[in-house]
Amino acid sequence: MTVTAPPRPPRPDESEALIEEARRRARRRRRWYGLCLLLALGLGLGLYLAVGRNGGSGGGQPASSARPSRQPPSSAKEHQQIAQVAARFIIGEAGLVAPGLGWAMNGLGLWWTDDGGQHWRAIASPDVRAMGDVVARVDDVAGVDDRHLWLAVADVRGTKEVSGSTRHMAIERSQDGGRSWQPVIPPGCYGCGGAHLSFLDARHGFALTGIQPQPRLYVTGDGGRSWQRRASNATFVGPLRFLSAQVGWAVSEGGIVYRTQDGGRHWRPVIFAAPPRYRGLPAAAGVPRFFDLREGVVPVRFRERSRAVHVVVYATHDGGDSWSPRPEPPTVDLRAQSWAFPEAVPFSAATAKDLFLFVGPELYVTHDGGRTWTVTRTVAPPAPHVWDVSFTSPRDGWAIFGLGNGAALVKTTDGGRHWTALAPRSPGPSPLRRVPRPPSRHASIPRR
Repeated sequence: MTVTAPPRPPRPDESEALIEEARRRARRRRRWYGLCLLLALGLGLGLYLAVGRNGGSGGGQPASSARPSRQPPSSAKEHQQIAQVAARFIIGEAGLVAPGLGWAMNGLGLWWTDDGGQHWRAIASPDVRAMGDVVARVDDVAGVDDRHLWLAVADVRGTKEVSGSTRHMAIERSQDGGRSWQPVIPPGCYGCGGAHLSFLDARHGFALTGIQPQPRLYVTGDGGRSWQRRASNATFVGPLRFLSAQVGWAVSEGGIVYRTQDGGRHWRPVIFAAPPRYRGLPAAAGVPRFFDLREGVVPVRFRERSRAVHVVVYATHDGGDSWSPRPEPPTVDLRAQSWAFPEAVPFSAATAKDLFLFVGPELYVTHDGGRTWTVTRTVAPPAPHVWDVSFTSPRDGWAIFGLGNGAALVKTTDGGRHWTALAPRSPGPSPLRRVPRPPSRHASIPRR
């Protein structure tokens, strides 16, 4: 397998800056690894003491409210099963591409399922496997069906030396469900530090890569076999979601939402009017979720001086020309979640009306677009130990629960009341003995 060399290598000073940006992002991820490990060790100690004292009742998890934390025996068994899997098959990131179709990865591997997690197969590309530490190499995963997948890979060791380095980025594509991969380096992007991906179908996609203040936008019309750079005024890096060849949305790492209506050539920031009680407070948006060209939602966090963080869900019915806030769930405080990463918000929208928000063990659910909310106490750990929440229907969803010194991929088929751990197998003799950070990205979700 060979890597396509770019027609024009970057200038030495530009290449060094891009490589340094990739290294900076890797260092930031590892700092998150360390933080989550410390948090998890403390949680694991509490779990160990609780199990020793209560005979495995699973009631040692702190609650986010004053309500009783006792769980029925069925919940205790559910918690115990998830904790056991979390310790054996640690999963760092995961995503649902469509109902039943999803991926999961840790430092040792990347896996794919087409039956909702009952069976898995390893799909990490040869370049990723050769470098090791999959989570650190794979910047984004995108898919549109069970055959067409893409990986944005950073810091790959190549055979061609450019500006004194053989390390490069690549966008890898698969047309057979991850069984084989073909890597391509976008023109002039040998040293770019990874990419964020968005695909409309098996042929048309976008990639945002580079560093601030001059990131690069690339487009493909042949499924990623080749990429063309598109002139763009984008000054941000972060997840992007294109709804058509012209209309797209993106969110910067600082939580600012941007919109384009000309294929990414021009972007403008989107202003969300704060509710009266939050006016003047710092705000940070999550990743917008659209269900067609007109219906969409986005979670926006507001941080008070007390460091309490509240969530307001904004909805649009006219393609983003206007946004209206929905009343927030009561008692919500996400202060433990990362402020910097847009994907750190434990929020998911299955439809424009069916919304889900994890706050510690409590799962807040609305089926009327955020006008009213109900709360269910689950076996989930407290924040920030829940991430990669993804629902594809009002009943079916995934998440990652960080428990003890591990992290388990879990699924629900009843709207979040009960959860079952999934266990993709690690290719090595022992699983990754390190708890990953809450994610800095999500898979690109196909638009219907």
